[in-house]
Amino acid sequence: MLYVIIITTTIFLSIGSAVLDSLLSGEFSLLYAFLAPSILIVSCGLLLGFADLIIRVLPKKVWNPQRFPFAVSKKELSFYERIGIRKWKDKAVPELGASAGFSKKNLQSSDAEYLERFIRETCQGEALHFFGAVFAFIALAFYPVRVWYFVLLILFVNFFINILPVFIQRFNRYRLCILYKMQARRSAKLKTEESVREGVEVTA
Repeated sequence: MLYVIIITTTIFLSIGSAVLDSLLSGEFSLLYAFLAPSILIVSCGLLLGFADLIIRVLPKKVWNPQRFPFAVSKKELSFYERIGIRKWKDKAVPELGASAGFSKKNLQSSDAEYLERFIRETCQGEALHFFGAVFAFIALAFYPVRVWYFVLLILFVNFFINILPVFIQRFNRYRLCILYKMQARRSAKLKTEESVREGVEVTA
């Protein structure tokens, strides 16, 4: 709901300011005042779609949570704690992973294989939103400086609504990696015990 309010407000402010500028200055048409902000907003959404297509075809080895840029340190985790991420991460930011076939809203299982996929999905989600947050600023090259007041408004809002999911993915991944290691060790121990039992039965 918060994101809907932010996006709606941004649309009205960007188009409204462009229309007012057009009426007062006459330097560009009303049509441009309506279309230029609208096209930029739509382009930010399309950028995410394009990034998602690229991300889904990359090999699994790219999404290694133990290597840069996906590794999360304790110092970074403490930063997320300081900004109160636990309080707002499930309320303020929508989780759209279900639309891609894997929901990250709740932990469905403690199975190691499931956790491994969950961790990979957080890496992909982080890359998606980081791409959308940063690369949207390329739009500045396509708009004259004269109208950067509404372009920067849209781009900074786009950055904000994309960078928060990046924080959430990294915060969740740190804890998921700990849980995954515990489950992986437990699974390995169970397999060893089963192998020992089978060996004893065969010998008997």
